[in-house]
Amino acid sequence: MIPKAVEQVFKKYPNIGRKKLVKLTGLSDQEARFYCRLHKEGYDTQARPVEVEGFVNTLVKQLQSEKSIIKTTSYSNPFTGKQEENAILPFSDLHIGRVNKFLNLTTGKMEETYNTKIFLKEAETLVHSIHRVIDLLSPTFQINKLWVFGLGDIIDNDLIFKGQRFFIDSSSGEQLWQGVKALTDILKSLLEIFKEIEVVNIIGNHGRFTSQREASPVANNFDYHIMKILELAFANEDRIKFTLPDSWFAYPKINDFRYLLHHGDTVYSWMGLPYYGIVRRSKARRIELPFNIETIGHFHTKMEIPLSSNTFTLVNGGWIPKDDHSWRYYGVITIPRQHFFGVSRKRARTWSFDLDLS
Repeated sequence: MIPKAVEQVFKKYPNIGRKKLVKLTGLSDQEARFYCRLHKEGYDTQARPVEVEGFVNTLVKQLQSEKSIIKTTSYSNPFTGKQEENAILPFSDLHIGRVNKFLNLTTGKMEETYNTKIFLKEAETLVHSIHRVIDLLSPTFQINKLWVFGLGDIIDNDLIFKGQRFFIDSSSGEQLWQGVKALTDILKSLLEIFKEIEVVNIIGNHGRFTSQREASPVANNFDYHIMKILELAFANEDRIKFTLPDSWFAYPKINDFRYLLHHGDTVYSWMGLPYYGIVRRSKARRIELPFNIETIGHFHTKMEIPLSSNTFTLVNGGWIPKDDHSWRYYGVITIPRQHFFGVSRKRARTWSFDLDLS
């Protein structure tokens, strides 16, 4: 909502600029820029408040009645082992809505390697891959709880860079709802395997509401809102919990081990290579906040980087096969991969699998 005093200035001077607004109202330069943008976009200052309870009830009913958009088989192979552990699934860089093209070296023509249809296929592969892993672990382990580490960039958005409209197949709003429906299906499938799920989610840079990077609250991000909608959708499911910190990072504790979660966009590459920047920043953060494992996304290439004899950074892969951006700027032809690993009372990571979504 635009403050009344500022609204009155806009009524008197409809074409007022940022500098004059600062002079007349005493706003900061950043605040003036924000209100000028709202005014220019025709922000409705008299908008009526939404009847929240009715909206929430309608939303939950709609999600519950929606047909699944991910085709997965039901899973009923219970754990029969005795060794109790938790499972951790870092989950990042889905970039729903992105259209990625890469040169076919045989035909010499560009071909699509990623779009919404391919994303849905990869989502199915993710669930089926977890099924196969559990088949292997079931005779030995008793894994009752799954931790999902949401590391950001669920959608690709439509305003992150100039010309982005040529590289997406849906608007940011459509991407959001596609993400909500797909993640609803994924979580429902995972609840068939695990007795309990806890989602810890942080935001990425592609979820922001502005084309340029600006200081803004965590709630001004599509990643946050997708998870808030899912939290509402699963409100009556006692076996799933959502932890959505009001911060760009999270620091959950599992057993006696600490995990540092953030998207990775605060890490800067050196000479075009992210490895050096990751190591340098991770070691500095480890001094301030001791952790056993750091998990990040952003770079779209699955990596494991040792920081000491018993601590390391896990860089999660992305979902885009042959990502043109990664090939163009990092010289890497990406494979869509996600980490999946276990944690016991004695070790921060026990078993570990590479979930290949291709």
